[in-house]
Amino acid sequence: MSVRVLSDAVLRTLLSGHDVVDAADRAFRLAVEPGRVRAGQTHYATFADDAFAFVHSAVADGATGVVFKTGTQVPGNRDTGLPTVHATVSVHDAGTGETRALLNGNTITTLRTSAGLVSATRALAGDTSTVGVLGSGVQATEFLLLASEVLDVERFVIWSPRLDEGGPGHLDPRLADLPVEIADSPRALCESSRVIATCTLSRDPVVPGEWVHAGTTIVTMGSYEPDRREIDVACSGRADVTAVDLPERALGGTGPVMEAVRAGVLAEQDVVALGDVLSGARAGRTDEAQVVVFHSNGLGIQDATLASCAYDLACARKVGSIVDL
Repeated sequence: MSVRVLSDAVLRTLLSGHDVVDAADRAFRLAVEPGRVRAGQTHYATFADDAFAFVHSAVADGATGVVFKTGTQVPGNRDTGLPTVHATVSVHDAGTGETRALLNGNTITTLRTSAGLVSATRALAGDTSTVGVLGSGVQATEFLLLASEVLDVERFVIWSPRLDEGGPGHLDPRLADLPVEIADSPRALCESSRVIATCTLSRDPVVPGEWVHAGTTIVTMGSYEPDRREIDVACSGRADVTAVDLPERALGGTGPVMEAVRAGVLAEQDVVALGDVLSGARAGRTDEAQVVVFHSNGLGIQDATLASCAYDLACARKVGSIVDL
């Protein structure tokens, strides 16, 4: 059995920002097509402290291979300088089930997560001239890089506790050529930005409603559990449009959405799937003055579309290492 192996370096050379974000668009559209996607996932605690193993799989009829992402999350790795997540992605022929490729799962996950926010911004934002990013870690960096390539951005503003303490030396060197400024405070960032991206793991709101101006678009990636809320209920109440990757997932697992529904400031039927906005089935932004919010939970089909895209490009360009297993 011959398998094509795609490393981080190969994937980053192979995939343009437009490739990655367009794959996210396809994933969101596929996710809302009845019967088009089949997926499953499981996870369990390992014997390391607070660690777990996971397996996610998805396939879209006629659009992707059967894709598995397997890995571990070990929070204690932070103390040793190791990444907390280690993952691999395998792509299998949709018809025969044969293993076709092994990909760096960390890279696929990082790219598809940030691409989801860029896809939502492209679909929902009016003015993208100033984009503010709360957070300065791996996902924030990836979002900045993709947004700079795909969106019409004149200026990025970024803030995180790490930057507040240590200054620009903590920024990823890949951002050196981008128009990035460090904000004086989270409030200053929010009040000066047309788009606000929250790339945090905060369990407490980092964007209160009083900081948000008319016309702002807010996209979140760290509010993917019931007890994580990157925006407060007042901010949710100000939203004229609330979009998510899948409403059924968000209503049962996205902290700000669940809180807003409980508080009566958001009706369940008003939670919009981004795929429906992209297809034209539901309205997104209809007025420049609207406040629009998007929450990302993450979908296995996002891994599948990006991994399949990377595999197809690698075959066409004859890149990656061929290994006989």
